[in-house]
Amino acid sequence: MSEESDASVVSQPLVKVIGELPYYVPVPENVVLTPRIDMEPFTLEFQHFQPAQHADSPSGRAVDDRRGTYIKSRVHVVFPVSTLPSSDELRSYAEKALRIANRALLSVKYVAFDPAVHHVDQFDRCEVHAWAEASDKSKDPNGVFTQSISFGPFGLTLQATLTRKALDRLWWVFNDLDPLNPAWLLVLDAKYHNAVGDLPRAILDLGTALEIHIGNLIATYCGARPAVTGLEIEGRSVYQVYDSILRQATGHSMHERPDLFVKLEYIRGLRNSITHKWKPEFQVTQRMKKHSRYLDEHLKRDGHVVKSQEEVLALIEDTIEMLQYASELFNARYTG
Repeated sequence: MSEESDASVVSQPLVKVIGELPYYVPVPENVVLTPRIDMEPFTLEFQHFQPAQHADSPSGRAVDDRRGTYIKSRVHVVFPVSTLPSSDELRSYAEKALRIANRALLSVKYVAFDPAVHHVDQFDRCEVHAWAEASDKSKDPNGVFTQSISFGPFGLTLQATLTRKALDRLWWVFNDLDPLNPAWLLVLDAKYHNAVGDLPRAILDLGTALEIHIGNLIATYCGARPAVTGLEIEGRSVYQVYDSILRQATGHSMHERPDLFVKLEYIRGLRNSITHKWKPEFQVTQRMKKHSRYLDEHLKRDGHVVKSQEEVLALIEDTIEMLQYASELFNARYTG
């Protein structure tokens, strides 16, 4: 190689992993995610494509069920490296890119509040390229690794992408600077389980989301707000948490919204029935007769069994309203 050609090669080689995902990701193209400055450098972006129509499908081009139909997404992860890796080393970059992609997908799921975005065990197809880029933009591929391609069923129409404001938040969530509250992930799980007809599991998800939400809000704010640090939540019932603990933390109890407290007791009752006999049946218990302020409301539904996805959808909306109510109280107290 001549001295001139030696000088044309950039000293910073790159490794690019292109992973094909089994569904569409609602992030616009040309939006690049980067890590915090204290992490190993890389760039990540999503691109969208329309693969060949499935052989068994009479129609359905340009539709997407978010599980692998005709509009999918590819994730591109680029790593700067000091030296070009060997062919045997390229697999490790594919594994690393998969971990980074799943962290990004979890962040997108959380920010977009979209249960169709989920963890992937492997890319449907994966290519790994290593090259040194010359001044004339020519590239010297060092190796390619490819996995098999698979297709899924089709169904739903393409959904909108994240807004600019949501994309700004995505970077913070992706880099663990805006903490995830698992309660919201459980609501997404409830939507998924309801969609596939597993009503008891969906209600369990909702009950657990309500149970852990206040604790996670306290954990989020206690670092910067000493007043929250001393709150003791262990051993308290979920009703005490949304009454006395919430009042100590924010100055307000959910009893100020009796409609929401009725919904809290109703979902908790369904959740308890499922844990004991795997049946979403609401029953007025002795505890409720003794302690509930809203017994008359509950007696109207005593013995009711939740049997439809429409009922669970209403419970999901009720849970979202309760989680938002508590979150807004914390935000008003500590960030207003």
